[in-house]
Amino acid sequence: MPGQRGSETRLRNHIVLVRMHDKELDHLDQLIGNSGWSRAHFIRMLVKLGGKIRELDTGPLVAELGKVGSNLNQLARHANRHDGTLLRRDIEQALEQLDRVLREALEVMR
Repeated sequence: MPGQRGSETRLRNHIVLVRMHDKELDHLDQLIGNSGWSRAHFIRMLVKLGGKIRELDTGPLVAELGKVGSNLNQLARHANRHDGTLLRRDIEQALEQLDRVLREALEVMR
């Protein structure tokens, strides 16, 4: 099929054609657009997960990860300016923050 990579055509040799009316296709495209996946990948994930694809609001997690990254950059700058020395308290705080964000991410994904 045009546009497919060689490895994809070797591994996936079944083609599924589905007829939809405009409203169904619009709804499918809306779901796919929100996921950021290709249509084929979305349908494969839908099958793999037993129809349990849900939309996640990742904005707050992305913001928290940005804060963690900023804190880690500050620690790295401090270490580079002061012969690699960091305060144990600062490292522990950064690790606690990262642990909290990762736990939140895992909870959202459940």
